[in-house]
Amino acid sequence: MKDVIGFIGAGNMGTALLTGARGAYGPEQFTFYDHHEDKRAFIEETLGVKAAANAADVAKKAKFLFLTVKPQNYEELLGQIRDELTREHIMISVAPGVTGQWICRTAGTDCRVVRVMPNTPALIGSGMTGFSYEEGALTDEESEVIMNILSSCGIARRVDESLMDTVICASGSSPAFYYLFIDAIAKRCEAWGMSREDAVLFAAQTAIGSARMILETGEDPAILAERVCSKGGTTIEGVQSLQRDNLDSVVARAIDATYTKAKAMRKD
Repeated sequence: MKDVIGFIGAGNMGTALLTGARGAYGPEQFTFYDHHEDKRAFIEETLGVKAAANAADVAKKAKFLFLTVKPQNYEELLGQIRDELTREHIMISVAPGVTGQWICRTAGTDCRVVRVMPNTPALIGSGMTGFSYEEGALTDEESEVIMNILSSCGIARRVDESLMDTVICASGSSPAFYYLFIDAIAKRCEAWGMSREDAVLFAAQTAIGSARMILETGEDPAILAERVCSKGGTTIEGVQSLQRDNLDSVVARAIDATYTKAKAMRKD
Protein backbone atom coordinates (compact mmCIF):
# COMPACT_ATOMS: atom_id res chain seq x y z
CA MET A 1 0.00 0.00 0.00
CA LYS A 2 1.35 3.41 -0.98
CA ASP A 3 1.64 6.16 1.63
CA VAL A 4 -1.53 7.85 0.36
CA ILE A 5 -3.23 10.20 2.83
CA GLY A 6 -7.00 9.99 2.96
CA PHE A 7 -9.64 12.19 4.59
CA ILE A 8 -13.18 11.07 5.25
CA GLY A 9 -15.23 14.15 6.06
CA ALA A 10 -14.62 17.67 4.72
CA GLY A 11 -16.09 19.83 7.45
CA ASN A 12 -14.19 22.80 8.89
CA MET A 13 -11.55 20.76 10.69
CA GLY A 14 -11.14 18.15 7.97
CA THR A 15 -10.73 20.88 5.36
CA ALA A 16 -8.25 22.77 7.56
CA LEU A 17 -6.08 19.69 8.05
CA LEU A 18 -6.30 18.73 4.38
CA THR A 19 -5.40 22.26 3.32
CA GLY A 20 -2.39 22.36 5.64
CA ALA A 21 -1.24 18.90 4.59
CA ARG A 22 -1.69 19.80 0.93
CA GLY A 23 0.98 22.46 1.45
CA ALA A 24 3.46 19.79 2.56
CA TYR A 25 2.71 17.10 -0.04
CA GLY A 26 1.59 17.00 -3.66
CA PRO A 27 -2.10 16.50 -4.58
CA GLU A 28 -1.39 13.05 -5.98
CA GLN A 29 -0.65 11.83 -2.45
CA PHE A 30 -4.21 12.55 -1.26
CA THR A 31 -7.70 11.24 -1.60
CA PHE A 32 -10.85 12.24 0.24
CA TYR A 33 -14.58 11.81 0.46
CA ASP A 34 -17.49 13.79 1.87
CA HIS A 35 -21.13 12.90 1.36
CA HIS A 36 -21.91 16.53 0.38
CA GLU A 37 -21.36 17.00 -3.35
CA ASP A 38 -20.69 20.74 -3.00
CA LYS A 39 -17.86 20.10 -0.53
CA ARG A 40 -16.30 17.53 -2.82
CA ALA A 41 -16.42 20.00 -5.70
CA PHE A 42 -14.90 22.76 -3.55
CA ILE A 43 -11.95 20.61 -2.43
CA GLU A 44 -11.28 19.35 -5.95
CA GLU A 45 -11.34 22.88 -7.36
CA THR A 46 -9.34 24.67 -4.64
CA LEU A 47 -6.79 22.01 -3.66
CA GLY A 48 -6.60 19.87 -6.76
CA VAL A 49 -7.29 16.70 -4.75
CA LYS A 50 -9.51 14.18 -6.51
CA ALA A 51 -12.51 12.88 -4.57
CA ALA A 52 -13.00 9.16 -4.05
CA ALA A 53 -16.26 7.40 -4.90
CA ASN A 54 -17.14 6.76 -1.27
CA ALA A 55 -15.62 6.24 2.21
CA ALA A 56 -14.68 2.62 1.48
CA ASP A 57 -12.82 3.77 -1.64
CA VAL A 58 -10.72 6.13 0.51
CA ALA A 59 -9.82 3.25 2.83
CA LYS A 60 -8.93 1.08 -0.17
CA LYS A 61 -6.52 3.69 -1.57
CA ALA A 62 -5.03 5.36 1.53
CA LYS A 63 -2.73 4.12 4.26
CA PHE A 64 -3.25 7.18 6.49
CA LEU A 65 -6.97 7.59 7.18
CA PHE A 66 -8.12 10.83 8.80
CA LEU A 67 -11.60 10.27 10.23
CA THR A 68 -12.90 13.84 10.31
CA VAL A 69 -16.61 13.22 10.81
CA LYS A 70 -18.70 13.96 13.89
CA PRO A 71 -18.27 11.54 16.83
CA GLN A 72 -21.86 10.32 16.55
CA ASN A 73 -21.13 9.19 12.97
CA TYR A 74 -18.06 7.11 13.80
CA GLU A 75 -19.85 3.80 14.25
CA GLU A 76 -21.60 4.13 10.89
CA LEU A 77 -18.38 5.18 9.17
CA LEU A 78 -16.36 2.31 10.61
CA GLY A 79 -19.03 -0.06 9.35
CA GLN A 80 -18.62 1.37 5.85
CA ILE A 81 -14.84 0.94 5.72
CA ARG A 82 -14.42 -2.20 7.88
CA ASP A 83 -13.88 -4.60 4.98
CA GLU A 84 -11.03 -2.49 3.59
CA LEU A 85 -9.03 -2.13 6.80
CA THR A 86 -5.73 -3.92 7.34
CA ARG A 87 -2.97 -3.84 9.94
CA GLU A 88 -1.07 -1.55 7.58
CA HIS A 89 -3.67 1.20 7.89
CA ILE A 90 -3.20 4.05 10.34
CA MET A 91 -6.47 5.62 11.43
CA ILE A 92 -6.28 9.17 12.71
CA SER A 93 -9.28 9.98 14.90
CA VAL A 94 -10.18 13.66 15.34
CA ALA A 95 -13.20 12.98 17.56
CA PRO A 96 -13.14 13.83 21.28
CA GLY A 97 -13.71 10.89 23.58
CA VAL A 98 -13.30 8.22 20.92
CA THR A 99 -10.47 5.98 22.10
CA GLY A 100 -8.26 3.79 19.97
CA GLN A 101 -9.53 0.71 21.80
CA TRP A 102 -13.14 1.54 20.89
CA ILE A 103 -12.24 2.18 17.25
CA CYS A 104 -10.46 -1.17 16.89
CA ARG A 105 -13.27 -3.05 18.59
CA THR A 106 -15.96 -1.33 16.53
CA ALA A 107 -14.02 -1.77 13.30
CA GLY A 108 -13.46 -5.43 14.15
CA THR A 109 -9.76 -5.30 13.35
CA ASP A 110 -6.45 -4.89 15.15
CA CYS A 111 -5.80 -1.51 13.58
CA ARG A 112 -3.35 1.23 14.47
CA VAL A 113 -4.92 4.43 15.77
CA VAL A 114 -3.61 7.95 16.32
CA ARG A 115 -5.86 10.17 18.42
CA VAL A 116 -5.76 13.84 17.49
CA MET A 117 -7.29 16.90 19.16
CA PRO A 118 -6.84 20.05 17.05
CA ASN A 119 -8.57 23.37 17.66
CA THR A 120 -10.32 25.93 15.47
CA PRO A 121 -7.28 28.25 15.01
CA ALA A 122 -5.96 25.42 12.82
CA LEU A 123 -8.28 26.93 10.21
CA ILE A 124 -5.80 29.81 9.84
CA GLY A 125 -2.63 27.80 10.41
CA SER A 126 -2.31 28.81 14.07
CA GLY A 127 -3.67 25.72 15.78
CA MET A 128 -2.47 23.77 18.78
CA THR A 129 -2.87 20.04 18.32
CA GLY A 130 -2.32 17.25 20.81
CA PHE A 131 -1.97 13.71 19.53
CA SER A 132 -1.25 10.25 20.93
CA TYR A 133 -0.55 6.70 19.85
CA GLU A 134 0.83 3.54 21.42
CA GLU A 135 4.58 3.31 21.79
CA GLY A 136 6.05 1.33 18.90
CA ALA A 137 2.85 1.42 16.85
CA LEU A 138 4.36 3.58 14.09
CA THR A 139 7.66 3.55 12.28
CA ASP A 140 9.83 6.66 12.32
CA GLU A 141 8.74 7.42 8.75
CA GLU A 142 5.06 7.08 9.64
CA SER A 143 5.48 9.28 12.70
CA GLU A 144 7.13 11.91 10.52
CA VAL A 145 4.15 11.97 8.15
CA ILE A 146 1.73 12.44 11.06
CA MET A 147 3.85 15.24 12.54
CA ASN A 148 4.24 16.96 9.16
CA ILE A 149 0.49 17.02 8.59
CA LEU A 150 -0.49 18.17 12.07
CA SER A 151 2.24 20.82 12.33
CA SER A 152 1.22 22.20 8.94
CA CYS A 153 -1.75 23.78 10.78
CA GLY A 154 0.22 25.19 13.73
CA ILE A 155 2.02 23.52 16.62
CA ALA A 156 1.61 19.79 17.33
CA ARG A 157 2.78 17.89 20.37
CA ARG A 158 2.55 14.21 21.24
CA VAL A 159 1.12 13.38 24.66
CA ASP A 160 0.14 10.22 26.51
CA GLU A 161 -3.36 9.05 25.59
CA SER A 162 -4.41 9.42 29.23
CA LEU A 163 -3.99 13.19 28.78
CA MET A 164 -6.18 13.58 25.70
CA ASP A 165 -9.18 14.72 27.77
CA THR A 166 -6.92 17.34 29.37
CA VAL A 167 -5.82 18.47 25.91
CA ILE A 168 -9.49 19.25 25.21
CA CYS A 169 -9.40 21.61 28.19
CA ALA A 170 -6.03 23.16 27.39
CA SER A 171 -6.53 23.78 23.69
CA GLY A 172 -9.53 22.03 22.15
CA SER A 173 -12.25 23.99 23.97
CA SER A 174 -10.28 26.91 25.37
CA PRO A 175 -10.39 29.13 22.25
CA ALA A 176 -14.01 29.83 23.22
CA PHE A 177 -12.85 30.97 26.67
CA TYR A 178 -10.32 33.37 25.17
CA TYR A 179 -12.92 34.75 22.75
CA LEU A 180 -15.27 35.42 25.66
CA PHE A 181 -12.54 37.18 27.65
CA ILE A 182 -11.65 39.38 24.66
CA ASP A 183 -15.35 40.10 24.13
CA ALA A 184 -15.77 41.06 27.79
CA ILE A 185 -12.82 43.50 27.60
CA ALA A 186 -14.17 44.96 24.37
CA LYS A 187 -17.65 45.48 25.83
CA ARG A 188 -16.33 47.50 28.76
CA CYS A 189 -14.09 49.57 26.49
CA GLU A 190 -17.17 50.29 24.38
CA ALA A 191 -18.90 51.48 27.54
CA TRP A 192 -16.06 53.97 28.01
CA GLY A 193 -16.45 55.38 24.50
CA MET A 194 -14.41 53.16 22.16
CA SER A 195 -16.00 51.81 18.99
CA ARG A 196 -16.74 48.08 18.85
CA GLU A 197 -14.31 47.65 15.96
CA ASP A 198 -11.45 49.36 17.79
CA ALA A 199 -12.22 47.70 21.12
CA VAL A 200 -12.02 44.22 19.58
CA LEU A 201 -8.87 45.13 17.64
CA PHE A 202 -7.04 46.47 20.69
CA ALA A 203 -8.06 43.52 22.88
CA ALA A 204 -7.40 40.82 20.29
CA GLN A 205 -4.00 42.15 19.19
CA THR A 206 -2.98 42.45 22.83
CA ALA A 207 -3.97 38.80 23.35
CA ILE A 208 -1.76 37.81 20.40
CA GLY A 209 1.17 39.83 21.72
CA SER A 210 0.78 38.52 25.26
CA ALA A 211 0.71 34.91 24.04
CA ARG A 212 3.81 35.49 21.93
CA MET A 213 5.60 36.95 24.94
CA ILE A 214 5.00 33.70 26.81
CA LEU A 215 6.12 31.48 23.93
CA GLU A 216 9.12 33.52 22.81
CA THR A 217 10.53 34.44 26.22
CA GLY A 218 9.78 31.13 27.93
CA GLU A 219 8.71 33.07 31.02
CA ASP A 220 5.96 31.84 33.31
CA PRO A 221 2.73 33.78 32.58
CA ALA A 222 2.29 34.64 36.27
CA ILE A 223 5.73 36.30 36.26
CA LEU A 224 4.93 38.25 33.10
CA ALA A 225 1.68 39.45 34.67
CA GLU A 226 3.61 40.77 37.68
CA ARG A 227 5.97 42.69 35.38
CA VAL A 228 3.09 44.61 33.80
CA CYS A 229 2.02 45.82 37.23
CA SER A 230 3.58 48.77 39.03
CA LYS A 231 2.80 49.88 42.54
CA GLY A 232 -0.04 52.37 42.57
CA GLY A 233 -0.58 51.99 38.80
CA THR A 234 -3.61 51.16 36.68
CA THR A 235 -2.83 47.50 35.98
CA ILE A 236 -2.51 46.46 39.61
CA GLU A 237 -5.97 47.90 40.26
CA GLY A 238 -7.47 45.67 37.59
CA VAL A 239 -5.46 42.62 38.68
CA GLN A 240 -6.55 43.03 42.29
CA SER A 241 -10.17 43.30 41.13
CA LEU A 242 -9.80 40.01 39.25
CA GLN A 243 -8.27 38.43 42.34
CA ARG A 244 -11.09 39.67 44.57
CA ASP A 245 -13.56 38.13 42.13
CA ASN A 246 -11.63 34.81 42.27
CA LEU A 247 -10.66 34.63 38.61
CA ASP A 248 -8.68 31.44 39.27
CA SER A 249 -11.76 29.76 40.73
CA VAL A 250 -13.98 30.86 37.85
CA VAL A 251 -11.54 29.47 35.30
CA ALA A 252 -11.01 26.29 37.33
CA ARG A 253 -14.75 25.61 37.34
CA ALA A 254 -14.91 26.08 33.57
CA ILE A 255 -11.97 23.71 33.02
CA ASP A 256 -13.42 21.15 35.43
CA ALA A 257 -16.79 21.28 33.66
CA THR A 258 -15.07 20.77 30.31
CA TYR A 259 -13.01 17.86 31.64
CA THR A 260 -16.03 16.19 33.25
CA LYS A 261 -17.97 16.39 29.98
CA ALA A 262 -15.00 15.01 28.03
CA LYS A 263 -14.84 12.05 30.41
CA ALA A 264 -18.59 11.46 30.05
CA MET A 265 -18.23 11.36 26.26
CA ARG A 266 -15.51 8.71 26.29
CA LYS A 267 -16.04 5.57 24.25
CA ASP A 268 -13.75 2.91 25.65
